[in-house]
Amino acid sequence: MTAVGVTFGAPSGLGVFVDDGTALGHASGMSLRAQAGLSGGELSAGLGRAIGGFQAIGLRASVVQTWGKPIGTEPGRTLAGVSLEYGLPPSIATVRAGVLMPLDGRARAARFTWGLSLGVPLFLLSGEPLW
Repeated sequence: MTAVGVTFGAPSGLGVFVDDGTALGHASGMSLRAQAGLSGGELSAGLGRAIGGFQAIGLRASVVQTWGKPIGTEPGRTLAGVSLEYGLPPSIATVRAGVLMPLDGRARAARFTWGLSLGVPLFLLSGEPLW
């Protein structure tokens, strides 16, 4: 299921995302996400699992390229890392926190990453009946 939305966090700042998720069973799934922000872009893949009613927790691996005025790091950096997510699937509301490591050979200090996302599944925008 594909979702689109807005996101804000470190290091990319305010941005937009597209998330394409696939069910891997009754209560788990995988998603691929691309996002572009005022201060960076990110490609990521994640695995998630439903926990209770309408909640999910997941683990996401990301590669980030920064530009402009990124939050918590410098422009022109390439970073990779992992984050833990909690939210309302499919990408309706998500909070995340994690760590990114530089891949560009400069300073090797880890960078904290965090984010908030709000999205809407594309099927809701289609105008088609839900059932």
